[in-house]
Amino acid sequence: MKKSWFLILLAFIMTSCGGDDICSSTESTPRMKMKFKNEATGKIRSLDSIFVYADYGQGMEMVVANRYKTDSILIPLRIDNTPFTQLEIALSSGGAKSGVKIAYLPKDEYVSPACGMKKVYENVNAILMNPQSLKGVEVSKNEIYNEDTTHIFLLF
Repeated sequence: MKKSWFLILLAFIMTSCGGDDICSSTESTPRMKMKFKNEATGKIRSLDSIFVYADYGQGMEMVVANRYKTDSILIPLRIDNTPFTQLEIALSSGGAKSGVKIAYLPKDEYVSPACGMKKVYENVNAILMNPQSLKGVEVSKNEIYNEDTTHIFLLF
């Protein structure tokens, strides 16, 4: 009788366990992917360095400091309900900064019980506020659902 109770208890314990619900990094709020173009030719180019500052509501803070050759960067956008993120972009740490305002419609999207909600961005628009080394901006995709595609091109 003791063996049967033990087997029943063991069977109950084994069947009551569920699989782990783990949130992968691909299910979180996507960052905005930016690539670079030559303004004169329109061809994709790499930059030797780029520095990006963003205002997330507490003033400008550095979010990218690439001191090596790169052809793209990923920028996190605001996750509150503010409909824009203000950026400043420079080619060197002490260089002249170009201002860019990224406007969008933020929306919450349910992912799973483990991940909860994530932000997605629709109607994305970019406005060059203070041209310095940055000469223009082009919107490639007007929605940000993932980090796989280029959303904005920066023209240098």
